[in-house]
Amino acid sequence: MNDEELWEIENPQNPWLIKKEEEQKDVQREEKLTKEKESPTFFKGGEKVEKRKIIQEIEKLSKEGPSAEELELAKKTLIESLPSMFDSPSSIASIFAADEIVGKSKDHYLEYVKAINAVTPEQIKAMTAKYFDPQKMTISIVGPKKSWDKFENVTIIPIQDLYFR
Repeated sequence: MNDEELWEIENPQNPWLIKKEEEQKDVQREEKLTKEKESPTFFKGGEKVEKRKIIQEIEKLSKEGPSAEELELAKKTLIESLPSMFDSPSSIASIFAADEIVGKSKDHYLEYVKAINAVTPEQIKAMTAKYFDPQKMTISIVGPKKSWDKFENVTIIPIQDLYFR
């Protein structure tokens, strides 16, 4: 041990030492933020860990159903997102043209809101238990293409190829 190291140990309030520790903490914080920005939050803990969490949540829904608060928030989110579908003349024309092709009624969106509001926790519980088999499940995640390059068995589907109800 040299004289400088001894002085640091004997004088823990050394301003240089404190500044050095703060700089190290800043570097560590910056590295952590950079990693979080580069990797999707979903997979921060690794692909298998996060997939397990998703499956656990689905199993919980199939056994317990959602809480009243969760269901109300989901309903509110779905209903309040509808007007954004009709934010321009071209989107309105596209939506109604597609609706005509698939045979939706003129009152579809009014009926859709009523159907959303009629959903119960018991229905969610039954639907989850019936249709979500973790052994056959494919998990879809939305994000920048470059975020998924490090994972195996990923199929990238451009957003414009998806059709939403």
